Amino acid sequence: MKQFFYSFYFISAILSFFFFYNFMNDESEIKLSGAYKALTYFNAARAYPAETIPDKAIFHEYIKLENQFVKESGNESANSWKPIGPTNMGGRTLALALNPQNSNTLFAGSASGGLWVSYTSGKGASAWKKIETGFPVLGVMAIAIDPVDTNKMYIGTGEVYNYQSTGTGAAIRLTRGSYGIGILKTSDGGATWQKSLDWSYNESRGVQAI
Repeated sequence: MKQFFYSFYFISAILSFFFFYNFMNDESEIKLSGAYKALTYFNAARAYPAETIPDKAIFHEYIKLENQFVKESGNESANSWKPIGPTNMGGRTLALALNPQNSNTLFAGSASGGLWVSYTSGKGASAWKKIETGFPVLGVMAIAIDPVDTNKMYIGTGEVYNYQSTGTGAAIRLTRGSYGIGILKTSDGGATWQKSLDWSYNESRGVQAI
């Protein structure tokens, strides 16, 4: 009787293990969204024959095209593109910062539209104006203004959910968010910008706070 009990217990344990293993590895249980499949295909087509695009390649190609544009056009300002829409809907805002000496001046960092400023505390249909930094910046996740000299300001670029990994849940894909190029600094209220922290050759990061 005792041998029968042990044999039954052993067989049950083996069956339970195989059932659990097959359940956890059943691909039919993993439901992938259409957006995930589309972005994966988008990335794979551009990375082929490699699995992913090298970290340094994106910025390297940007610099090469920028230099080519300047050479062909004779224009020193290669950032001549201007957004024209859509203008009938808002996007995600990642950061807000008030001028500590003038509360009517409000800066906003967007997820994919760069840096914006309002001189009316954000009130009015045409309250916001985009600030051109001269750099290829989409996501602005952090803004810091010098409380003494408010002409000095820092912005953190990029919005990434995980660092160099796919992660899980909302961060399941490498193409989520936008990569940054470090921290930009202005000393004249946003008229001109320069790099304070340069991540140009490792574009897999984002600055979440300054």
